[in-house]
Amino acid sequence: KEKGAGLGLFGQPGDINAHVPFFWTNQWGLSLRYVGHATKWDGIVFRGSPEERQFIAFYVQDGRLRAAAGMKHDRDMDAIEFILRDRLPLTPEQMRDPSFDLVAYARQSR
Repeated sequence: KEKGAGLGLFGQPGDINAHVPFFWTNQWGLSLRYVGHATKWDGIVFRGSPEERQFIAFYVQDGRLRAAAGMKHDRDMDAIEFILRDRLPLTPEQMRDPSFDLVAYARQSR
């Protein structure tokens, strides 16, 4: 259901060949979402505050976004799935900046 909601957000049909791995979990009243696949990374760029449990952690390797984990940023996490799928470039500044609209950025490539 979550996957369908994310695809519907961007008006895309579900193409299994363009799949980006994702999962989410709900534990102790908290929800964590993860999209992409990173077995190693050079750095993690944060948007928001992990301490306040409202953030996105962007996992970067060789200057390229590999995966992201987030709490309380569901629309942005859906957008990151499309950013990863379409291999759209993101700078660390864009990742960090809450005024940079990830949803609009993902849509502009459509």
